[in-house]
Amino acid sequence: MINSNIRYIIKVTISNFLLLLSSVLTGFLLPKIMSLSDYGYYKTFTLYIAYSAIFRFGIVDGIYLRYGGVSYENLNISLFKFYSFFLIAFESCISIIMLAISLLFLENNLKYIFAFVSIYIWTFNITSYYQTLSQITKRFDELAHRNTYQALLNIVVIISLCFLYTYSYVDVSYKIYIFLYTLIQFALSIWYLFTYKEISFGLLSNIHFEFGKIFSLAKIGIPLLLANICSTLLLNLDRQFVNINFSAETYAKYAFAYNLLTLVTICTSAVSTIIYPILKRSNYDSMKDKYSYLVSLLLILVLACIGLYFPLCVFIEYYLPQYEYSLLIFKIIFPGIAFTSVVTVVIHNYYKTYGMNSLFMIISIVILFISLVSNIVVYKLWV
Repeated sequence: MINSNIRYIIKVTISNFLLLLSSVLTGFLLPKIMSLSDYGYYKTFTLYIAYSAIFRFGIVDGIYLRYGGVSYENLNISLFKFYSFFLIAFESCISIIMLAISLLFLENNLKYIFAFVSIYIWTFNITSYYQTLSQITKRFDELAHRNTYQALLNIVVIISLCFLYTYSYVDVSYKIYIFLYTLIQFALSIWYLFTYKEISFGLLSNIHFEFGKIFSLAKIGIPLLLANICSTLLLNLDRQFVNINFSAETYAKYAFAYNLLTLVTICTSAVSTIIYPILKRSNYDSMKDKYSYLVSLLLILVLACIGLYFPLCVFIEYYLPQYEYSLLIFKIIFPGIAFTSVVTVVIHNYYKTYGMNSLFMIISIVILFISLVSNIVVYKLWV
């Protein structure tokens, strides 16, 4: 069992290393080939797609909780075929409605950004459904392959845009990259449909009966969804304030500092991906023994990465001098990632395993409220 878990960690870590490489290229090359305002608009897109999970309304989260630790061979294929049909149709309706609203009521850059946010919502939520199946059934090969394909395709896109920038001598528009990025995500979601074709296609039966199970999944999944959304809002709240109240250029510098944190968060996500199904299959005493070990391992990993600040200073001052101000922000927020990682990667998974999602949701809402008040007070006093 331990050897199997280590093998899973290695597979996911390798794929996450490629994602890390892709993120490094994206994080350092895009600001170089884009103007400040274009990079700010691109980061506005990434800010709002972070809320895509809201539109799955707890259904995928309910599947995650109800079926966590179940092997793929023991899944009810007929039932999951209905789940697939419902989610594809439901997310399609949501995306079409949001796309129509974006095109009819928004203008200029916001129209373009939110049009692609609408499309991304579909591909993200469909992909998250199949990734959840991979995760709960411990089929980490599909998850690792998907991450690998995503990383490689994104690397090809970034290198191609850099080639275009070098030989055309013009800044690359954020519109080009958002289009290509969304296209990659959409193609990979279609790949997932065919990877799990057994539950993606075919005739349905007893549809009227299965709708009750959709509501049941939403009921148990909404507390987890809200807890996750609160965590996302907590991490994004200050960026949201800057995005709304300042120019695209100012937001670009602020968002660039947070973008550097992906160097750490991608490393920790390998542990986060497999920890829930492992805990779900563990007994109470074993879980208690693992807690201190997991927290210590994560703190060592994250705190060791703080040393990255010093070479980053030299690199950014030389390579991206227009983002030098971002280093001050980065220096302030970097140590905090150690504590947020422990909460999101370890503590949250323990709450999920013990079935205490409602309590975690309440705690998250209280913390989010305190953070919101703090941001408002700071904004009013110093801006």
